[in-house]
Amino acid sequence: MNKKERDITSTVLAVLFLGGLIVTSLWIVRPFIGPMVWAATPAWLSGHKVYLFSDGSIHCRASGISPARSKRMTAPILFSS
Repeated sequence: MNKKERDITSTVLAVLFLGGLIVTSLWIVRPFIGPMVWAATPAWLSGHKVYLFSDGSIHCRASGISPARSKRMTAPILFSS
């Protein structure tokens, strides 16, 4: 067998194996995706509201950026939903 043919064969088999692992893991996790999103949404919303009502000062003090820049970064998130 030619080395190039063997290399192509092993590459194809490796890609198929990895694809199978990804599909299998997603199939196993599939029943839990909905509940994870459902549980994460209120947690994200409640935390985001605290961030907005604090005028972004929590984030500004932690990261060292100005409040105006923080508002410019937050506005697309607020109006995208």
